[in-house]
Amino acid sequence: MTELVFSAPSYDALLTDAETLGFVNVDAEGVKTIVTNGTFESGGGWFLNVVGDVYEPITGAIDPESPPTPVKRNGYWGRLRMNGTPAEMPSFSSAITQYAYVAGDKDQPGGWVDVATGEAAPDFVGDIGVIA
Repeated sequence: MTELVFSAPSYDALLTDAETLGFVNVDAEGVKTIVTNGTFESGGGWFLNVVGDVYEPITGAIDPESPPTPVKRNGYWGRLRMNGTPAEMPSFSSAITQYAYVAGDKDQPGGWVDVATGEAAPDFVGDIGVIA
């Protein structure tokens, strides 16, 4: 399974990419909606969980009299899970920031990294759009 967490600059940017990838339906009135799942010709499939706005988790003790203000992260977030052959895997445009999970080994733990830069993702990325 391949899994990506992504952040688009806006819903419209995500919709444009999703349409290019074939993840959009258009109804009789011309309204576009992002499709949440589908299959590949090989028999594999994909599941798209569009989350939207994301706030960093608040950790530690919280004073109910003056709770902290959550920090909103920029972008329109989601998670894409895919099972299929490498040739079938979709690729978002460079306008969409993508994070992939890189498995670790006995010497180095795994973690989420920015696909374009290879840099470690912020800690909260792994919690976005978690599908039970």
